[in-house]
Amino acid sequence: MIFFKKTIQLILTMFSLTFSLYAGGNFDKALGAQSKGYYFEAIQYYRLELKRHPENHQARSNMAVSLFQVNDLKKAEMEMKRSLKGNPFSVDSNYNLGLMLKKLGRFKED
Repeated sequence: MIFFKKTIQLILTMFSLTFSLYAGGNFDKALGAQSKGYYFEAIQYYRLELKRHPENHQARSNMAVSLFQVNDLKKAEMEMKRSLKGNPFSVDSNYNLGLMLKKLGRFKED
């Protein structure tokens, strides 16, 4: 019975830690700002999120989209490629990188 209680406590702790990475934090604030078109504000929140959680590839990808929206195309491309290094099968990130390269006029990539 003690083992079962400890296991449940561990699972709940892990869930709460995972949930706290996003809920109410910088990631959530960034998403809100980005959805309202406040891209510069979103970029700042994504940067804060990535300082705490550099492995958050979704935050990096979303930040790249915001950079793209404010016409910072070189940084957008760089961040999207960094995101794809950690999550190479992300359909959204690959698609968005394609849009960025098209806007840069780079139709052929080696």
